[in-house]
Amino acid sequence: MPRNGWPSLGAPGGDGYGLVPSVAGRVALISVSMRLTSVKQIYSHLAKTYDCDLRDDMNYTAHVEVPRLIVDVLGPRRANVLDLGCGTGLSSLVFFEQGYDVTGIDGVGAMVRRARKLPYKKVIQQDLESPWRVQDQSFDAAVMIGVMEYIIYPQVLLRQVRDKLVPGGVFGLTVPQKNKLYDHDGLKSYHAREIVPVIVNAGFEVIISEKTLGYQDRGRKIVYWNYLLGTTEPLRSGAERGSRRSTGSIVTAR
Repeated sequence: MPRNGWPSLGAPGGDGYGLVPSVAGRVALISVSMRLTSVKQIYSHLAKTYDCDLRDDMNYTAHVEVPRLIVDVLGPRRANVLDLGCGTGLSSLVFFEQGYDVTGIDGVGAMVRRARKLPYKKVIQQDLESPWRVQDQSFDAAVMIGVMEYIIYPQVLLRQVRDKLVPGGVFGLTVPQKNKLYDHDGLKSYHAREIVPVIVNAGFEVIISEKTLGYQDRGRKIVYWNYLLGTTEPLRSGAERGSRRSTGSIVTAR
């Protein structure tokens, strides 16, 4: 069990990922999880209202902003995209509009059933911190939104993302800025100086980083970093990776 006694949303063997809005329609990262006994129950309970809760009650925009960063790079060509923690499919709507082939992965059956009503090429139900049932070097891009706060081993996950991308592929993700609310709730959040070395050591470089409002939790603002990452040359030894630095970054604050 995690530090505060409720199920860890990102632990190996867990059932799903994503922000947890309250059943009443207001966001409560903890109160819902305290009332329900497993991650699967939490997200199964919320699946029907999840999209509206995120967009209407949380002022949540990352599901549009981050995919657009990817589209700006990929352009109008036919592309294969991997949506990690796809939930009900919000994070892939922009990709569907572009005609991309999208494969989704999520751990919650109720979320997966909703996502499968959308034009995904495939939606796989499995935990994100286990080996994914997709081929290496088979995706032009990957996206992961509202998930990093639940990942126990971020470098392992980032290395797996890199393995799934073709050379020159891109990865768009959100990373919550370090905050006391997440610390109290047992969720992960990061200073940029903490997460950027992890990104670089996993074989990525930061192309774009945007500091923006992630969402509002009953008046409390959670700040996200929206990242667009690019793959670098093949991974080298640990000592060599440790000497790498992010290059070509564009940092904006909004």
